[in-house]
Amino acid sequence: MLMICILLAPVMGTLAVFHLYRYQIRKEVTEIIIRGMKEEWVDLAFSSSEIKTKLKWKHSREFEFEGQMYDIVEQRIEGDTVIYTCYKDDKETRLNQELDKTVARALGQDPVQKNRNERLANFFKNLYQPGSCIWSPTSFSPSTLTFEPCPLNYLSLYIIPPSPPPKQA
Repeated sequence: MLMICILLAPVMGTLAVFHLYRYQIRKEVTEIIIRGMKEEWVDLAFSSSEIKTKLKWKHSREFEFEGQMYDIVEQRIEGDTVIYTCYKDDKETRLNQELDKTVARALGQDPVQKNRNERLANFFKNLYQPGSCIWSPTSFSPSTLTFEPCPLNYLSLYIIPPSPPPKQA
């Protein structure tokens, strides 16, 4: 049980911090909307079919469009077009991008992290070479169970001196 808690602690801590930041950002956005800072608002117009296909809704007053988060201040309908007056939420957009990067790293989908993991795996493969250490019992009697010696091959750790030796100046 303790081991499970230790393994889950970093994930749960990251998610808790993420939700705390999101909560703070939403409070700031609510204050901006209440104050009526119209210079930070944008109008976006969509047909009813585009609303279903192009917008990724977080809840009834917030959506994502082309990777950018928007908070709806007001909406109006003109014919078949719905016009949303929105606050362009750059802070939450950056927070979501950071979360996506963190999740990608954790799942091993980050190319930089994948390269590092491959290099580390190759390093450890060079330290231990499978097949070089084969041992088997020579006797099956429980009282006289012995094993053949196991040679240790650390080929990658041998340092070959330069030839010819360097000259001192």
